[in-house]
Amino acid sequence: MKRWLKPLPNNEAVPGGEAGHGYYYCWDPSECQAEVKQMQICDTDLDDTPTTYQLSSRTLNARVQFMSPRSQQQRYQ
Repeated sequence: MKRWLKPLPNNEAVPGGEAGHGYYYCWDPSECQAEVKQMQICDTDLDDTPTTYQLSSRTLNARVQFMSPRSQQQRYQ
């Protein structure tokens, strides 16, 4: 199962620099939903997927970047 993770600000680094723990935005593409989870993540468990994705089809050519729900709310206020 693949999930996309993005750390929330002020996450703490674990001594040794190979992990972090705190709150992360967690996007599950199979469920099409995001949630905030508290977790510890080891850098070796992550892949090198970019933070921006290029989508292309005959009817769509778009660039998608994960944004936090908070930043979207601030944009429309």
